[in-house]
Amino acid sequence: MAESANTLFHFTGKRALKGILKNGFYPRYYKENLSTATPRISIYKESFVPMVCFCDLPMSRIIDHIRFYGEYGIGMRKEGWGVERGISPIIYLPESSSSSVQFQDIAASISRTISDFKESLFIRQQLLNFYKYIKPYKGETWNKKKKKKVPVTFYHEREWRYVPDGFSIVSDKNIIPDWIEKANETLKKKEHKLNFDANNVKYIVVKSEHEIPAFTHFINKNLLNFNEDERSLLASKLISVTQIREDM
Repeated sequence: MAESANTLFHFTGKRALKGILKNGFYPRYYKENLSTATPRISIYKESFVPMVCFCDLPMSRIIDHIRFYGEYGIGMRKEGWGVERGISPIIYLPESSSSSVQFQDIAASISRTISDFKESLFIRQQLLNFYKYIKPYKGETWNKKKKKKVPVTFYHEREWRYVPDGFSIVSDKNIIPDWIEKANETLKKKEHKLNFDANNVKYIVVKSEHEIPAFTHFINKNLLNFNEDERSLLASKLISVTQIREDM
């Protein structure tokens, strides 16, 4: 059984899926726990990172992910689309592991060993950029259905990320009111958007088979940035969570 797929899945809600089909993927800032990579004393232990998240789980392991993140989604080609756009698998660091300790030591040693201010600042910025692709092996995350934080082994999600150029991580200690909302609006500009062609799409996932005709209608009526053949191709990619469950 394959442990990964040549597909990058992004699961969400119905309205958000329609927005992706119509406009592409917009990056947003999300709060991340960076404690397994940052020094013991650091303002970046909890920080906001700009991203679009995907997973490369095979269909045989996708149901739990769907149940947690949303029963609507889109599967994109990993090779031929994702890798070419800089989408990358992230690094998982278990707490107190050798890899975690080494990352923390590297970060802490920069100020001690590099005396030149400009060089130190440059390396710090490179390190902050690398933090965008790091996540704890396990932790807690918000569950929308249970309306509370629940324990999660993040490693099982096999996350890949698209991170737009020119946007830094921001410590939650430096956040001012309304900053995240304004930053997310800036990220909606077309130069930061993650676009795709109809041929880049492998699956469009909806909750039930009964919704497939309505989504077909939506594609044909609203996705006018695609030509008629492309809209037909997109409609042919529709599959339901019910069908996925039956085939597992």
